[in-house]
Amino acid sequence: MLNLNSYRFSPISLPGLSLWMDAADSNTIIRSGLNITQWNDKSVNKYNATSPSGSNPTLNAGGQNGLNTITFNGTSQFFTISNPNALDFGTNDFAIFAAVQLTLNGSNQGIITKNYGFLPQWRLAMENNQTQITIYNYSASFSSVSLGTPLSGWNFLSGMVYRSSGNVLYINGTGQTAGSVIYGPLNNSVSVLIGVSQVTPLRFFTGD
Repeated sequence: MLNLNSYRFSPISLPGLSLWMDAADSNTIIRSGLNITQWNDKSVNKYNATSPSGSNPTLNAGGQNGLNTITFNGTSQFFTISNPNALDFGTNDFAIFAAVQLTLNGSNQGIITKNYGFLPQWRLAMENNQTQITIYNYSASFSSVSLGTPLSGWNFLSGMVYRSSGNVLYINGTGQTAGSVIYGPLNNSVSVLIGVSQVTPLRFFTGD
């Protein structure tokens, strides 16, 4: 008999895995009722994310194909990883993967971000109603790749940052145009945020 479980892919097998947030794993979620107060990282780094009182995303039990998802209301709900060194990628290449469902195509929404002002930074977000992977360097020049049309329903997003050749954004496996090369380390002391982009005004994500 073939044991299919031995062939199932797990992100933990990826070398250099920095963060793995799995909404379908109830063991990673601490909640009060449906309100989620903490979402634990399954990577070896244990960059656990917390949500302030009154800003708790909610559990959507069986929200997609019988698997649990986490719902963000688009106005106040988010998680923060307070470790200032979390996801500081320096001058290394890196990739961000996310499975998301947009339930409102607002013009600006943060999915996962480590950004503030003109610090060296990165973000995967909706900007001007387009999905973008964006990085900034020290001189505030930036490299951004966008999908030209709004998303709807569930999508797999992948933002790839290649320090020698620029950024590439993949939507459900289809690559979009590469951005320009950005030099200098992408390190800052800003917390990683899930569900919001730290700009003025704050840009909250609506969906799962």
